[in-house]
Amino acid sequence: MVVPWFDPGVMNGWCIFDEQGNELEMGQVSLDDLSLFLDNDPRFTSPTLVGYEGYTIFRKKAMAHTGSKVPTAQAIGIIKSYAQRKGVKLVEQPSSILKTAQMLTGVALPSDHSISHQFAAFNHGAYYFIEKGLRKTALEMKHGKT
Repeated sequence: MVVPWFDPGVMNGWCIFDEQGNELEMGQVSLDDLSLFLDNDPRFTSPTLVGYEGYTIFRKKAMAHTGSKVPTAQAIGIIKSYAQRKGVKLVEQPSSILKTAQMLTGVALPSDHSISHQFAAFNHGAYYFIEKGLRKTALEMKHGKT
């Protein structure tokens, strides 16, 4: 049983956790390949929960979306469909928690944006497990806190 977390978009970051909040594996997949990837990759066959970073179009940035097919919304639709087909709970987290998550995990996003999506997915998932009391923060791990 696994808990996948996603950073949706043109390039979708993913991170698989076990039910105790330990990361098992992470990577990235394009929007064009996301649906088949989730349906056919054996790592994603038995989720117990699915999580993703939410997406909101704010008024001040609405003009930038003119003409866009909004790939992030498309990816979220695929992720929601995947969770529904698997019959598991879906958790959406606001994008605003990402900076806090990076501080708690000690894992910053790399400066190379092309590989950063998997780290965003990791941070969102780790944040969820820290908030649930199932995973320690980086500081707690460093100092052996229980």
